[in-house]
Amino acid sequence: ALKIRKQLVDDYPLVTNYRADLAGTYQILGTLYSDQRKLADAQDALRQAVRIFEAVVQQSPTVTDYRRNLAGSYYYLGEVQEQAGTFPAAETSYGNAIRLQETLVKDHPKVVQYRYALARSQGNQGRVFAVNHKNTPALAAFRRAIELLEKLPQSTPAGILFQSDLADTHEQLAKLFLAAEAEREYRRAIDVRQRIVTRDPTGPSLFRLVGSHNLLAILLSQSGNPAAALAEHKRALAVERRLASMYSSSADAQQNVASRYGRIAMLYSALHRPDEAHDAFQQALAIQERLARDDPQSAPYQMNLAATCGNIGQHLQTSARPADSRPYLKRALGILARLQQRHPQNPAVRAALRNTYALQ
Repeated sequence: ALKIRKQLVDDYPLVTNYRADLAGTYQILGTLYSDQRKLADAQDALRQAVRIFEAVVQQSPTVTDYRRNLAGSYYYLGEVQEQAGTFPAAETSYGNAIRLQETLVKDHPKVVQYRYALARSQGNQGRVFAVNHKNTPALAAFRRAIELLEKLPQSTPAGILFQSDLADTHEQLAKLFLAAEAEREYRRAIDVRQRIVTRDPTGPSLFRLVGSHNLLAILLSQSGNPAAALAEHKRALAVERRLASMYSSSADAQQNVASRYGRIAMLYSALHRPDEAHDAFQQALAIQERLARDDPQSAPYQMNLAATCGNIGQHLQTSARPADSRPYLKRALGILARLQQRHPQNPAVRAALRNTYALQ
């Protein structure tokens, strides 16, 4: 297709549509290269698309599709440059996309596609600004993206996509703030994701809701608020148990529940609630025992089981129950010793074995 379109442009250089078609082919080629992680080739193709579309738009500035496709080429180029780690270049490309998309939105304010494209470019540029430690323009970009996304129609089939991007942008914005403001943005993201789950109670939507609860729980723990972090982990657990029921044959879904119980147990322990900590540990242990029994050759499941045994042993020690801790520590050491025999060069196994010995 590229060869044919080049030939048409060579044969009919004054036919604008042929040049626009050639630019569009370069754009498609660039996105295909990007999907294959051929980032240098993707950038070359997208730069060709930009170069040709720029000339086409200059010649026909009132043709909306040409401006839209030029903006799209800049957007895709920014994505590839971001993936390649050339953030200043990505910042410029997203800026060029935004410049064109702002004119499209101004000229066609009722076209949802243009407003959504502008919101995505603003969000991506905000992310690049943040990577470059340009917090002030990053805040402005994220807030502009949120403003645009909030005004998009939510009741349409595409509304779930708009809402998902809105939640993502709140989470990106949260990373620029300290505790109180970050918590506010994470909670806004959770509210959005809960609305999505009401409309779309599928696995992907539930997984994203878990991720938002987890981000807030981590922030609350780091901010010295273990009680609030515990509440958030419990909310995440409720969703993960729902997922484990939906995907009952998925060992990973079961392991996620076990890991969540482990985090909850550690927070109970930090809050000096030893009985509730022990109960949560036992919930994690029961799941990990089943997973390790069902797949005895899985080193990760054996490692997780050993870690939980070690954590229970340590918890019992700090609860003034050293005698009760010994069977759990002995079991953890036995699991790790067998793993070391099978994987003698695994540094994680050696470190876990060393740390567990130190608990005795």
